[in-house]
Amino acid sequence: MRQSRTVSAVLFTLASLGASVHAPALALPGPAAVSVVSASGARWVSYQIIPGDRLSEIADRYRVAVHKLLEWNKLDAKQPKLRVGRTLRVYTEAQAVEREQQSYSVKPGDSWSKLAKRFGVEQQRLREQWNPRVEALKPGEKLTVWRESEATSVTGDAPMRVAMRESTAETPLRSVQASTPRVPIMDVPSTGISTGTANRGRLVAGVQLPRNDALYSIRNPANSWGSSLMIRELQRGVRDFRERTGFDRELVMNDLSREHGGRFRPHRSHTSGRDVDIRLPIRPGVAKGTIPRLTSQVDWDATWALIQAFADGEQLQYVFLSRSRQQALLQAAKRAGASDSALEQFIQYPRHSRTAVVRHARGHTEHIHVRFKCGTNETSCSEP
Repeated sequence: MRQSRTVSAVLFTLASLGASVHAPALALPGPAAVSVVSASGARWVSYQIIPGDRLSEIADRYRVAVHKLLEWNKLDAKQPKLRVGRTLRVYTEAQAVEREQQSYSVKPGDSWSKLAKRFGVEQQRLREQWNPRVEALKPGEKLTVWRESEATSVTGDAPMRVAMRESTAETPLRSVQASTPRVPIMDVPSTGISTGTANRGRLVAGVQLPRNDALYSIRNPANSWGSSLMIRELQRGVRDFRERTGFDRELVMNDLSREHGGRFRPHRSHTSGRDVDIRLPIRPGVAKGTIPRLTSQVDWDATWALIQAFADGEQLQYVFLSRSRQQALLQAAKRAGASDSALEQFIQYPRHSRTAVVRHARGHTEHIHVRFKCGTNETSCSEP
């Protein structure tokens, strides 16, 4: 617990160092991936919390950073306490598609898994957060779902209203940046569940990292499986990184996990669908396809920006990088404006902190090993 609290605090500190816009991630399977349309000029709006909302999802919907939501609404970074019905203030140039509460009548053959897929929502959210009093599905049983409104829904399905109204509140000193064209992200099913630990775990109904040449290349498709949460966060982080930095060179995904998880050489972890090895981004002028065996071949500023993008999603657990490479990363972080106090907690070098997010692992000289946290619905997943 102490380690978890430390990591959360560090991520919150680092989030304040980044850009004021948090590029929207692919919504964790909430009501049919909420679309965002451009609005003219930044303004204050209000958002009313619905059952199962996550702060990162709300930030994605409005194209703002999580730390900004915390700041504007005086929320505790460790325990935001998103009470249903509470209204959050958001300063944004984006407008989320409205959603409405809808009643659905259960039909013969319906199951929780089928309905979760139909409504594009996690089964746990549909069952435990939207319909906690429903013990078993029976034809005619009424369920509550939250969906896009008819006026804006791509599918035409009916729907939950998001309270969004203009506010006369004072404009913040630092406004959000203008919207930029979105880099496409591939939707993935919500079936992939991580179980056990990263070193001794398995992957249930794993999801394969979809091909997306605009974001990355995949070195070994047979070892490119992960949990649904991990695959979404991986895509979101890479997309946000590219949009913020303009990095246009190759980014190679090495090994993730196998389809059903479990051990495979040469890895000691990668067993439960929460780990990914990403080849270190190379500097301009270095030939495409080069494996960066030399520190001088690595674009360390881009590497730091990539790690920041993952940290902003609040699902990052660790980044493994050989100590011999951490000095270069530390210097890049300082160039980006990171404070010494924050980096002392975030990067092991030059100390040997056991609570740092970026920590030493032998052999990690040509790639970073990124590990994501267990999802709230992954009850058999463990983070020792």
